[in-house]
Amino acid sequence: MKSKFIIFLFFFIKLHSQINFAPVENKWTGSWPHVVKIGDLNNDGLNDVVLGLTSHWQHPNNYSILVYLQNPNGTLADPVQYSYAVNYLEISSIDIGDLNQDGLNDILIGLQSPVSTSRFGIFYQNSNNTFDPLVSTLVSGRLERVRIADMNNDGKNDMIICHYLSIEVFYQGASGVFQNVTITKPYLFNQYVAMANMEIGDMNNDGKNDLVLQAPAFFKLYTYLNTNTGINPIPIVFDTGQLLFNGLAVGDVNNDGKKDVVLSRGPNNTSKIRILHQTSSPNLYTDQGEIPAYELPEAIKIGDLNNDGKNEIVTVHGGWVKLSTYTQNSLGNYSSYQMFDLPYASSYDEDGLAIGDINNDGKKDVVIANYNRGIDILYNISNIILNTSETVLNSELILYPNPCSDFLKIKYKEKIEKIEIFDMAGKILLSKTLEKEMIDIRNLIPGKYIIRITNKSHSILVKSFIKK
Repeated sequence: MKSKFIIFLFFFIKLHSQINFAPVENKWTGSWPHVVKIGDLNNDGLNDVVLGLTSHWQHPNNYSILVYLQNPNGTLADPVQYSYAVNYLEISSIDIGDLNQDGLNDILIGLQSPVSTSRFGIFYQNSNNTFDPLVSTLVSGRLERVRIADMNNDGKNDMIICHYLSIEVFYQGASGVFQNVTITKPYLFNQYVAMANMEIGDMNNDGKNDLVLQAPAFFKLYTYLNTNTGINPIPIVFDTGQLLFNGLAVGDVNNDGKKDVVLSRGPNNTSKIRILHQTSSPNLYTDQGEIPAYELPEAIKIGDLNNDGKNEIVTVHGGWVKLSTYTQNSLGNYSSYQMFDLPYASSYDEDGLAIGDINNDGKKDVVIANYNRGIDILYNISNIILNTSETVLNSELILYPNPCSDFLKIKYKEKIEKIEIFDMAGKILLSKTLEKEMIDIRNLIPGKYIIRITNKSHSILVKSFIKK
């Protein structure tokens, strides 16, 4: 019997491009937009946009959210309005995620009162892929941020509610039933100082989500680590110095697979972006220091805008009609930025900036809540160049059958976190997390494609396949 020897050819992909956006497109709302989020809001696999509005005069959109569904052709449909009107409270924060285990994304909002009681509320998505009326819950004092994340590794989304006295974690048990645990903030917090910023991420690389809290008025970053018995109520404190930071983002900005912290700050003429890299030290972070920034960077986000596998840093500048993006240089550092024109807004909320692909072209766009105008959209038109060279990288990654006509199966020794498929011109056609060890390629036209796989160790493996 003859033996078959198969040589697997792998490709190193080098995707590179300056970031570029089409001119700003605006959708007028009448009432004042305050917060925005991107996610799939009708279970069709396409990203949609939800915009949270406060009030302006007697406009009918006052105290509501607007849901912009993405059409199959990549445009956004006219918005559907859902009221949140509760005792003249105003929306201050927003997030998207499944909160009752039905496989449909719901919308979590924070409703703020300046000095007294606040509420958080859920718009549950129903089987018609619309949203039921708001279900809200009272909290004491001024609400600051709401977030959705799995905080106990049980595969269910939990709610994290930050208000001026404490952080409440609502653990999801049975479908839509929550049990809350309260974490008292450091004593120096009170409701009359600048709002705290809060984000969620694995900040010590143990596979569990942690809480990161920034207290702008007190020049501190507090990290609450998640342990085997719950969240440690005693935070690790990082002193940011006597500088007032405006924005907080969490993401990998040095390509080591670990979440880092990025902060933005003013004032005019001394504005900076500060990067704290995650380390294994007891202090959690190594301070890379500050890099130059245009005037008054506020809301800040992290994401890969040019599909090169490296995250960009995106920020908006209150009062200075600019958005800026930082792209890693050849040494893996951020040193300079590109700027893009925006319509005027004197300030932006931390939840007033979102990035995500909202026209289904495989590139992340930028969406901004602009209280003066409505929703501002910058569609990503960056040119992506794909260069390939064939080499044997790892024979333990197997794609079969190859060629394939329907379901391409993937075999690898480690858990696969993410897959991306490109055509030979470098255009990304599909990007998703891998739920099963196969990918449906029936919608691809016959031809040669490249698949890029990110494994649990955050290594990137690349290989070609043929759709027949």
